[in-house]
Amino acid sequence: MTTLVPISYSTLARLPARIGRKIDFNGPPPPDPFRAITSPCWLWNGWYNSSGYGYTTWEGRDQPAHRVVYTLLTGKNLTGLDRDHVCRVIECVRPDHGEALTHAENMARLGQHQKSCRRRGHDWSDPRNVYTRGDGTRFCSACNREAKQARRAAARAARLAGASGMRVAA
Repeated sequence: MTTLVPISYSTLARLPARIGRKIDFNGPPPPDPFRAITSPCWLWNGWYNSSGYGYTTWEGRDQPAHRVVYTLLTGKNLTGLDRDHVCRVIECVRPDHGEALTHAENMARLGQHQKSCRRRGHDWSDPRNVYTRGDGTRFCSACNREAKQARRAAARAARLAGASGMRVAA
């Protein structure tokens, strides 16, 4: 876990004007953070990728805005690490609203914070809808039940079609 980055006006002066202009420093407080955060989010007002993450051109290539702002304000390099949004607001670029983690740690956190399945939106607050494997990964029990029922129905239809001499399209 990283330590909080002290934010001051002298720290903010390190941001290039073209990047600082794209940040709303008076964003809302995080609605559902991973841990308690009282400071407001800094929302990126530049362009976003298809997943909703802010991006900016830096050092000749497009890079995630939250990583660029972190590097500029802290001087630390995040090579080989993910930047986890502890505030759970992916538009946020505030350095002290994130932690540097390995990709595996970041994905495990994401999975633990997930409240519904990604495929059909089944509610994971109902323990009957989520199954946790021995390695800690979770999957949707409801989707698994539906897929199993569909496989059984297809197998039954194939058996019946075979018994009647009809051909079933695969």
